[in-house]
Amino acid sequence: MVDEAFIEFGGESAADLIFKYDNVVTRTFSKAFSLAGCRVGYVISNRQLIDRLNNCNDAYPLARSAQAAAIESLNHVERINERVIMLKTMTNDFISSLMKLGIETYTTNTYFFLVKIPDEDLNADYFAELLAEKNVYARPLYIEGLENKFIRFATSTSDNNVKVIKTIKEIFERL
Repeated sequence: MVDEAFIEFGGESAADLIFKYDNVVTRTFSKAFSLAGCRVGYVISNRQLIDRLNNCNDAYPLARSAQAAAIESLNHVERINERVIMLKTMTNDFISSLMKLGIETYTTNTYFFLVKIPDEDLNADYFAELLAEKNVYARPLYIEGLENKFIRFATSTSDNNVKVIKTIKEIFERL
């Protein structure tokens, strides 16, 4: 199975692989289309696999309002693409601001990314707590093999991104 939830943000689709392998490619309207609450998505695969999935699907039927929202969003793909470009630009600006503070960041094509806390005496859990005290929420990562120095940030509005940078500066100044 290949999850293409962020395909609108870049990368190459694996959809053509369904003609060579028994792959399932999944896509969602949750990310670029901003319809996460609607729980709308779809599968790309070969006919036999789609038939098997339909025969064993015990999910609730999709709400008509969710269907309508998804269909209507397809009529505005150009606006969705503009929004994706805007989010990627904001993310790059956010990353650039973090790097100026000495925070190592990792490449992304989406609106969330990984950072490494530069202070030797500061772990990700404590840094996230300090941020939360200022109503800035970031997620420490608990992945085997990573030390407790990594946090996942997500791009928000430009104003919120500025607030995050300001808050991080204040935290670093206090330490």
